[in-house]
Amino acid sequence: MAPADGASQAEDKMTFTAGQPENGQSLGASKVPIRDNFTAIVADLGVNHVAINLADQGKHKFLQMPEQGSAPTTAANEGGLYTKVGPSPAQTQLFYRAESSGFEYQMTQTIAASTALFATDTNYIAPATTLGGWTFLPGGLLLQYGTIVPTSTPGFTAVAYPVTFPSGNPAFCIQITATTTSSNGDQTASLRAGTSASTGFSINTSSSGNVTLFNWIAIGN
Repeated sequence: MAPADGASQAEDKMTFTAGQPENGQSLGASKVPIRDNFTAIVADLGVNHVAINLADQGKHKFLQMPEQGSAPTTAANEGGLYTKVGPSPAQTQLFYRAESSGFEYQMTQTIAASTALFATDTNYIAPATTLGGWTFLPGGLLLQYGTIVPTSTPGFTAVAYPVTFPSGNPAFCIQITATTTSSNGDQTASLRAGTSASTGFSINTSSSGNVTLFNWIAIGN
């Protein structure tokens, strides 16, 4: 059935009618509803699939999954891949559930406001020498990383994370590594006690000397 001029695809979409042909129904009476059912099936199969009678027919072009309100039930010997709103931030995430309604694993951590810093090593705060980015780990954990240039004399230097940890909690673990610039006389640094927060931390430069770049990583949620 061809759409009338100006008719939308939605208006022309056939509706599948169950129970066709009906018992005792003649071919003449059942021909139109059967044809309409096949038209509806072909249209539905064409959503995100290569169309029937084309090369690679039936294969997925891409996958769209409506958000689920909760983890779906899974039976023995099967797993479930689905989307739902993650705990923090409240954005659509991808999840996997193990067999027999087992443990639910968060597979992505989308933070729409900070996509420019995802898996990069770019300037994100002043001064321009402050580089870093973030990525996610299965389960919803974030791994953040960066480079900081401390003050040239003993003191404290603040480090701001590229992304605030969504939970609002400090990182589980922070590691600081010096990048040596000479054979001796370089600065040393350590985490300043009591400064770890969801937004960043401070390092304590404990000696004078050649200014040393410090690489850091922080893991949290």
